[in-house]
Amino acid sequence: MSLNELTDYYPLRLQLRRRSLKLSLLKATGRFQKYTKSLVRRARSKTIAFARRQYYPTSAYADLRIAAARNEDTFITALMLLVVLTFSITTTGFQFLLTFLGTATAVADLTHVNGSLLLLVSFAIPAILGGWVAAFLVNVFSITLMDGATRKINQSVRLTIRRGLRAASRTANAWLLVIALLATAPLALLIISSIYTHFVTISKTAILAAIPYALVACALWVVYVLAQYSLVPSVALFEPDLALPKVLGRSRHLVKRRGRIFSIVIYLLAAVAVAAAYLMASLIQNIFHIDKAALVSIGALAAVLGSHGLMVMLYRKRKLARKN
Repeated sequence: MSLNELTDYYPLRLQLRRRSLKLSLLKATGRFQKYTKSLVRRARSKTIAFARRQYYPTSAYADLRIAAARNEDTFITALMLLVVLTFSITTTGFQFLLTFLGTATAVADLTHVNGSLLLLVSFAIPAILGGWVAAFLVNVFSITLMDGATRKINQSVRLTIRRGLRAASRTANAWLLVIALLATAPLALLIISSIYTHFVTISKTAILAAIPYALVACALWVVYVLAQYSLVPSVALFEPDLALPKVLGRSRHLVKRRGRIFSIVIYLLAAVAVAAAYLMASLIQNIFHIDKAALVSIGALAAVLGSHGLMVMLYRKRKLARKN
Protein backbone atom coordinates (compact mmCIF):
# COMPACT_ATOMS: atom_id res chain seq x y z
CA MET A 1 0.00 0.00 0.00
CA SER A 2 1.44 3.34 -0.97
CA LEU A 3 1.88 6.30 1.31
CA ASN A 4 -0.93 8.23 -0.34
CA GLU A 5 -3.31 5.32 0.12
CA LEU A 6 -2.36 5.08 3.80
CA THR A 7 -2.95 8.79 4.33
CA ASP A 8 -6.40 8.40 2.74
CA TYR A 9 -7.26 5.18 4.64
CA TYR A 10 -6.55 6.15 8.26
CA PRO A 11 -8.64 9.36 8.34
CA LEU A 12 -11.50 7.42 6.78
CA ARG A 13 -11.13 4.69 9.40
CA LEU A 14 -11.08 7.23 12.22
CA GLN A 15 -14.15 8.90 10.80
CA LEU A 16 -15.99 5.58 10.65
CA ARG A 17 -15.03 4.81 14.27
CA ARG A 18 -16.24 8.21 15.43
CA ARG A 19 -19.50 7.74 13.55
CA SER A 20 -20.05 4.27 15.06
CA LEU A 21 -19.23 5.59 18.54
CA LYS A 22 -21.66 8.46 18.04
CA LEU A 23 -24.38 6.05 16.88
CA SER A 24 -23.74 3.77 19.86
CA LEU A 25 -23.89 6.76 22.19
CA LEU A 26 -27.13 7.95 20.62
CA LYS A 27 -28.65 4.47 20.94
CA ALA A 28 -27.55 4.19 24.58
CA THR A 29 -28.93 7.66 25.30
CA GLY A 30 -32.22 6.73 23.66
CA ARG A 31 -32.47 3.51 25.62
CA PHE A 32 -31.65 5.35 28.87
CA GLN A 33 -34.28 8.01 28.14
CA LYS A 34 -36.89 5.36 27.38
CA TYR A 35 -36.00 3.49 30.57
CA THR A 36 -36.14 6.70 32.62
CA LYS A 37 -39.48 7.68 31.09
CA SER A 38 -40.91 4.23 31.82
CA LEU A 39 -39.70 4.45 35.43
CA VAL A 40 -41.18 7.93 35.84
CA ARG A 41 -44.43 6.85 34.20
CA ARG A 42 -44.64 3.75 36.39
CA ALA A 43 -43.89 5.72 39.56
CA ARG A 44 -46.44 8.36 38.62
CA SER A 45 -49.14 5.77 37.93
CA LYS A 46 -48.39 4.02 41.24
CA THR A 47 -48.49 7.33 43.08
CA ILE A 48 -51.80 8.30 41.50
CA ALA A 49 -53.25 4.85 42.24
CA PHE A 50 -51.98 5.04 45.83
CA ALA A 51 -53.48 8.52 46.26
CA ARG A 52 -56.83 7.38 44.85
CA ARG A 53 -56.94 4.41 47.21
CA GLN A 54 -56.45 6.53 50.31
CA TYR A 55 -59.27 7.58 52.62
CA TYR A 56 -58.99 11.30 53.21
CA PRO A 57 -60.51 13.38 56.02
CA THR A 58 -62.64 15.18 53.44
CA SER A 59 -64.12 11.85 52.32
CA ALA A 60 -64.67 10.85 55.95
CA TYR A 61 -66.41 14.17 56.59
CA ALA A 62 -68.71 13.59 53.60
CA ASP A 63 -69.54 10.09 54.89
CA LEU A 64 -70.13 11.54 58.36
CA ARG A 65 -72.64 14.05 57.04
CA ILE A 66 -74.46 11.37 55.07
CA ALA A 67 -74.59 9.05 58.11
CA ALA A 68 -75.93 11.82 60.35
CA ALA A 69 -78.56 12.82 57.77
CA ARG A 70 -79.82 9.23 57.39
CA ASN A 71 -80.32 8.94 61.14
CA GLU A 72 -81.18 12.55 61.75
CA ASP A 73 -83.69 12.25 64.62
CA THR A 74 -81.58 9.86 66.68
CA PHE A 75 -78.42 11.83 65.88
CA ILE A 76 -79.90 15.13 67.11
CA THR A 77 -81.30 13.47 70.23
CA ALA A 78 -77.97 11.79 70.98
CA LEU A 79 -76.12 15.06 70.41
CA MET A 80 -78.41 17.00 72.75
CA LEU A 81 -78.16 14.24 75.37
CA LEU A 82 -74.39 14.25 75.07
CA VAL A 83 -74.03 18.03 75.39
CA VAL A 84 -76.48 18.38 78.30
CA LEU A 85 -75.10 15.42 80.27
CA THR A 86 -71.49 16.43 79.61
CA PHE A 87 -71.87 19.92 81.03
CA SER A 88 -74.14 18.89 83.91
CA ILE A 89 -71.92 15.96 84.93
CA THR A 90 -68.78 18.09 84.60
CA THR A 91 -70.21 20.76 86.90
CA THR A 92 -71.50 18.21 89.40
CA GLY A 93 -68.24 16.28 89.22
CA PHE A 94 -66.16 19.33 90.13
CA GLN A 95 -68.42 20.11 93.07
CA PHE A 96 -68.28 16.48 94.19
CA LEU A 97 -64.50 16.45 93.85
CA LEU A 98 -64.11 19.58 95.97
CA THR A 99 -66.44 18.18 98.64
CA PHE A 100 -64.65 14.84 98.64
CA LEU A 101 -61.24 16.53 98.89
CA GLY A 102 -62.41 18.55 101.88
CA THR A 103 -63.79 15.42 103.53
CA ALA A 104 -60.60 13.47 102.82
CA THR A 105 -58.47 16.24 104.34
CA ALA A 106 -60.65 16.36 107.46
CA VAL A 107 -60.53 12.56 107.84
CA ALA A 108 -56.75 12.58 107.41
CA ASP A 109 -56.39 15.23 110.12
CA LEU A 110 -58.64 13.34 112.55
CA THR A 111 -57.34 9.82 111.98
CA HIS A 112 -53.72 10.68 111.08
CA VAL A 113 -54.04 8.44 108.02
CA ASN A 114 -51.74 9.00 105.06
CA GLY A 115 -53.29 11.90 103.15
CA SER A 116 -51.87 10.87 99.76
CA LEU A 117 -53.92 7.66 99.83
CA LEU A 118 -57.13 9.58 100.56
CA LEU A 119 -56.30 12.09 97.83
CA LEU A 120 -55.73 9.22 95.39
CA VAL A 121 -59.15 7.81 96.27
CA SER A 122 -60.65 11.29 95.97
CA PHE A 123 -59.40 11.61 92.41
CA ALA A 124 -59.90 7.97 91.42
CA ILE A 125 -63.64 7.71 92.18
CA PRO A 126 -64.73 10.76 90.10
CA ALA A 127 -62.31 9.74 87.34
CA ILE A 128 -63.79 6.23 87.12
CA LEU A 129 -67.36 7.51 87.16
CA GLY A 130 -66.55 10.24 84.62
CA GLY A 131 -64.80 7.76 82.34
CA TRP A 132 -67.75 5.37 82.44
CA VAL A 133 -70.26 8.13 81.67
CA ALA A 134 -68.03 9.47 78.88
CA ALA A 135 -67.77 5.98 77.40
CA PHE A 136 -71.57 5.65 77.48
CA LEU A 137 -72.12 9.01 75.77
CA VAL A 138 -69.48 8.34 73.11
CA ASN A 139 -71.02 4.89 72.51
CA VAL A 140 -74.42 6.44 71.87
CA PHE A 141 -72.86 8.94 69.45
CA SER A 142 -70.89 6.21 67.63
CA ILE A 143 -73.86 3.82 67.36
CA THR A 144 -76.01 6.60 65.92
CA LEU A 145 -73.44 7.33 63.22
CA MET A 146 -72.87 3.67 62.41
CA ASP A 147 -76.62 3.00 62.11
CA GLY A 148 -76.88 5.88 59.66
CA ALA A 149 -73.82 4.76 57.69
CA THR A 150 -75.09 1.18 57.36
CA ARG A 151 -78.65 2.30 56.46
CA LYS A 152 -80.12 0.49 59.43
CA ILE A 153 -83.90 0.63 59.47
CA ASN A 154 -86.14 1.23 62.49
CA GLN A 155 -83.58 3.16 64.49
CA SER A 156 -84.69 3.79 68.06
CA VAL A 157 -83.32 6.22 70.63
CA ARG A 158 -84.22 3.79 73.43
CA LEU A 159 -82.39 0.87 71.80
CA THR A 160 -79.42 3.10 70.98
CA ILE A 161 -79.13 4.21 74.61
CA ARG A 162 -79.50 0.62 75.78
CA ARG A 163 -76.71 -0.55 73.48
CA GLY A 164 -74.51 2.31 74.64
CA LEU A 165 -75.12 1.42 78.29
CA ARG A 166 -74.40 -2.25 77.67
CA ALA A 167 -71.02 -1.52 76.09
CA ALA A 168 -69.97 1.38 78.36
CA SER A 169 -67.75 -0.71 80.66
CA ARG A 170 -66.11 -2.47 77.71
CA THR A 171 -65.36 0.81 75.95
CA ALA A 172 -64.00 2.37 79.14
CA ASN A 173 -61.69 -0.62 79.64
CA ALA A 174 -60.53 -0.27 76.02
CA TRP A 175 -59.66 3.37 76.73
CA LEU A 176 -57.72 2.24 79.79
CA LEU A 177 -55.69 -0.12 77.59
CA VAL A 178 -54.76 2.73 75.24
CA ILE A 179 -53.92 5.03 78.17
CA ALA A 180 -51.75 2.30 79.68
CA LEU A 181 -49.91 1.94 76.37
CA LEU A 182 -49.41 5.70 76.16
CA ALA A 183 -47.98 5.76 79.67
CA THR A 184 -45.58 2.86 79.05
CA ALA A 185 -42.73 4.85 77.51
CA PRO A 186 -42.77 7.77 80.02
CA LEU A 187 -42.91 5.34 82.95
CA ALA A 188 -40.09 3.23 81.50
CA LEU A 189 -37.92 6.33 80.97
CA LEU A 190 -38.69 7.53 84.49
CA ILE A 191 -37.81 4.17 86.06
CA ILE A 192 -34.61 3.76 84.01
CA SER A 193 -33.47 7.31 84.75
CA SER A 194 -34.21 6.88 88.48
CA ILE A 195 -32.20 3.66 88.65
CA TYR A 196 -29.36 5.17 86.63
CA THR A 197 -29.15 8.33 88.75
CA HIS A 198 -29.26 6.21 91.91
CA PHE A 199 -26.05 4.39 91.00
CA VAL A 200 -24.31 7.06 88.90
CA THR A 201 -23.78 10.68 89.88
CA ILE A 202 -24.98 13.02 87.13
CA SER A 203 -24.80 16.80 87.12
CA LYS A 204 -27.90 18.95 86.76
CA THR A 205 -26.61 20.26 83.44
CA ALA A 206 -26.51 16.74 81.98
CA ILE A 207 -30.01 16.04 83.27
CA LEU A 208 -31.36 19.24 81.74
CA ALA A 209 -29.61 18.44 78.45
CA ALA A 210 -31.22 14.99 78.35
CA ILE A 211 -34.77 16.25 78.97
CA PRO A 212 -35.44 17.35 75.32
CA TYR A 213 -34.38 13.92 74.03
CA ALA A 214 -36.69 12.23 76.54
CA LEU A 215 -39.57 14.49 75.49
CA VAL A 216 -38.96 13.72 71.81
CA ALA A 217 -38.88 9.97 72.56
CA CYS A 218 -42.16 10.21 74.50
CA ALA A 219 -43.77 12.24 71.69
CA LEU A 220 -42.71 9.68 69.09
CA TRP A 221 -44.13 6.89 71.26
CA VAL A 222 -47.44 8.76 71.60
CA VAL A 223 -47.63 9.22 67.82
CA TYR A 224 -46.89 5.52 67.29
CA VAL A 225 -49.57 4.38 69.76
CA LEU A 226 -52.20 6.75 68.36
CA ALA A 227 -51.43 5.62 64.80
CA GLN A 228 -51.63 1.92 65.66
CA TYR A 229 -54.48 1.82 68.18
CA SER A 230 -56.75 4.70 67.20
CA LEU A 231 -59.62 2.32 66.35
CA VAL A 232 -59.59 0.50 69.71
CA PRO A 233 -62.82 2.20 71.02
CA SER A 234 -64.70 1.43 67.80
CA VAL A 235 -63.48 -2.18 67.71
CA ALA A 236 -64.48 -2.68 71.36
CA LEU A 237 -67.94 -1.24 70.69
CA PHE A 238 -68.86 -2.78 67.35
CA GLU A 239 -67.18 -6.16 67.80
CA PRO A 240 -68.46 -7.29 71.24
CA ASP A 241 -67.61 -10.96 70.65
CA LEU A 242 -63.92 -10.15 70.43
CA ALA A 243 -62.00 -10.61 73.67
CA LEU A 244 -60.73 -7.34 75.12
CA PRO A 245 -56.99 -8.25 74.94
CA LYS A 246 -57.43 -9.00 71.22
CA VAL A 247 -58.95 -5.59 70.54
CA LEU A 248 -55.48 -4.04 70.29
CA GLY A 249 -54.38 -6.55 67.68
CA ARG A 250 -57.58 -6.07 65.72
CA SER A 251 -57.10 -2.29 65.66
CA ARG A 252 -53.51 -2.69 64.50
CA HIS A 253 -54.64 -5.15 61.80
CA LEU A 254 -57.29 -2.76 60.46
CA VAL A 255 -54.82 0.10 59.94
CA LYS A 256 -51.95 -2.09 58.80
CA ARG A 257 -51.90 -0.83 55.21
CA ARG A 258 -54.02 2.31 55.37
CA GLY A 259 -55.31 4.42 58.21
CA ARG A 260 -52.25 5.36 60.26
CA ILE A 261 -51.59 8.66 58.51
CA PHE A 262 -55.33 9.37 58.56
CA SER A 263 -55.40 8.92 62.36
CA ILE A 264 -52.43 11.20 62.95
CA VAL A 265 -53.92 13.88 60.67
CA ILE A 266 -57.25 13.69 62.51
CA TYR A 267 -55.59 14.11 65.91
CA LEU A 268 -53.53 17.04 64.60
CA LEU A 269 -56.69 18.66 63.21
CA ALA A 270 -58.42 18.19 66.57
CA ALA A 271 -55.49 19.83 68.37
CA VAL A 272 -55.53 22.72 65.89
CA ALA A 273 -59.32 23.08 66.37
CA VAL A 274 -58.93 23.25 70.17
CA ALA A 275 -56.16 25.84 69.83
CA ALA A 276 -58.31 27.88 67.42
CA ALA A 277 -61.25 27.65 69.84
CA TYR A 278 -59.03 28.96 72.63
CA LEU A 279 -57.81 31.89 70.53
CA MET A 280 -61.33 32.76 69.40
CA ALA A 281 -62.62 32.50 72.97
CA SER A 282 -59.87 34.88 74.15
CA LEU A 283 -60.77 37.33 71.38
CA ILE A 284 -64.50 37.14 72.17
CA GLN A 285 -63.81 37.58 75.88
CA ASN A 286 -61.79 40.74 75.22
CA ILE A 287 -64.53 42.19 73.00
CA PHE A 288 -67.80 41.04 74.61
CA HIS A 289 -66.55 40.14 78.12
CA ILE A 290 -67.99 36.59 77.93
CA ASP A 291 -66.62 33.75 80.04
CA LYS A 292 -63.79 32.13 78.11
CA ALA A 293 -63.99 28.74 79.84
CA ALA A 294 -67.45 27.98 78.50
CA LEU A 295 -66.47 28.86 74.93
CA VAL A 296 -63.30 26.79 75.10
CA SER A 297 -65.27 23.85 76.51
CA ILE A 298 -67.79 24.03 73.66
CA GLY A 299 -65.02 24.23 71.07
CA ALA A 300 -63.09 21.35 72.65
CA LEU A 301 -66.23 19.19 72.83
CA ALA A 302 -67.00 19.90 69.16
CA ALA A 303 -63.42 19.02 68.18
CA VAL A 304 -63.49 15.76 70.17
CA LEU A 305 -66.87 14.70 68.78
CA GLY A 306 -65.89 15.61 65.22
CA SER A 307 -62.61 13.70 65.39
CA HIS A 308 -64.32 10.68 66.97
CA GLY A 309 -67.01 10.70 64.28
CA LEU A 310 -64.31 10.70 61.60
CA MET A 311 -62.59 7.77 63.33
CA VAL A 312 -65.88 5.84 63.32
CA MET A 313 -66.10 6.42 59.56
CA LEU A 314 -62.53 5.19 59.21
CA TYR A 315 -63.38 2.05 61.18
CA ARG A 316 -66.32 1.30 58.88
CA LYS A 317 -64.17 1.88 55.78
CA ARG A 318 -61.34 -0.34 57.01
CA LYS A 319 -63.72 -3.06 58.17
CA LEU A 320 -65.32 -3.16 54.73
CA ALA A 321 -61.86 -3.34 53.15
CA ARG A 322 -60.80 -6.21 55.45
CA LYS A 323 -63.41 -8.92 55.62
CA ASN A 324 -61.49 -10.94 58.23
